[in-house]
Amino acid sequence: MEYNKRQNIYKIIMLVVLVAVITFISTSIFMYNNIGEKVKYVPVSYKDNGLSGSLASIRKIIDQKFLGEIDENKILTETIKGYVNGLNDPYTEYMTKEEMRRI
Repeated sequence: MEYNKRQNIYKIIMLVVLVAVITFISTSIFMYNNIGEKVKYVPVSYKDNGLSGSLASIRKIIDQKFLGEIDENKILTETIKGYVNGLNDPYTEYMTKEEMRRI
């Protein structure tokens, strides 16, 4: 009698675990197929009035309106160059690896 009771409890636990795993897998597949490919960029915060908030706001507009291809590396490089050039220091300059190799 005690053995049957333990077996029934074991079966119930295994059934609950199996249902949880199947639910997790089916939810993951659904989310990937219906939502995953549509999300390109999720900003941290647009409430920040500093540099990160400004860049996030501009990025949001570009993601919504720009129709061409976006070269992420070029955008990053040019953003850093502009940031450093904004110092107005004739002795400070940002160079990429390729630009350093040419020197």
